[in-house]
Amino acid sequence: MAVVLSAMILGAVFQLVFAQNRMYGHQQGLADARQTLRAAGSLLAWELRHLSAAGGDIYAIGADSVSVRSFDGAGVVCRKRVTDGKYGLYSTTGDIAAGDSALVYLILSNRTADDVWRTVSIQQVNTAAGFLMNTACAIWPGPLSIEMAVELGISANADTAGMRVGAPLRTFHRRTYRMIQRNDKWWLGVRQGDGSYQLLTGPLQAGDGLELRYMDAAGASTTVPANVRAVEFVLRSESQIPRTPQDVQEDSVVMRVQLRG
Repeated sequence: MAVVLSAMILGAVFQLVFAQNRMYGHQQGLADARQTLRAAGSLLAWELRHLSAAGGDIYAIGADSVSVRSFDGAGVVCRKRVTDGKYGLYSTTGDIAAGDSALVYLILSNRTADDVWRTVSIQQVNTAAGFLMNTACAIWPGPLSIEMAVELGISANADTAGMRVGAPLRTFHRRTYRMIQRNDKWWLGVRQGDGSYQLLTGPLQAGDGLELRYMDAAGASTTVPANVRAVEFVLRSESQIPRTPQDVQEDSVVMRVQLRG
């Protein structure tokens, strides 16, 4: 009797442990899938929220991909050499690299016209010494030194005639987001310029792990990048830690982001 009773008790304990272990695995897989959604959703929402389609920030749109002008770096002009388009920057942040597009703020001499942001390109990045420039910031008091020097791609010196010391400069990369496949799994990937895709987060569900929809100012669907005013995206993720091939936890999220302008 004692052996039978012990066996019954042990069987019940094993069943309880097995059920708890299965429940823990289920919750762990679901948490993993939701972590992917949080990471991918936050990244895409942050990127889209900074865009102005009317300002040319969206290059191309598709049902499973979007190509945008992504803000990446900034600095303040503290010395200029307009004869060859070279400028010293102070208080730089982010990533500023050759090949970037850039916006520089110009204060126009014509008081009847508004000051403007002018689009230029970064041709070279160097130190002040590398460009044979004075390493000290001009005009400003104190021992401020140039942190980085850039050569801008301009057609004529007049293009930056209004760029004074103290003018802000913002730089941008072209980034494309889409699903990519690695080792039989699908992931959210990003490509900078014409480079190769890099993994960001995942895995996502095959086929429909990322869906993008674009709306104009009236809320109607649009396929014209310049008309986009809001983007709705659907993310569908799956866990990386399935206990069995039949026990892959999945989850999804829908987000709508209003663009900056």
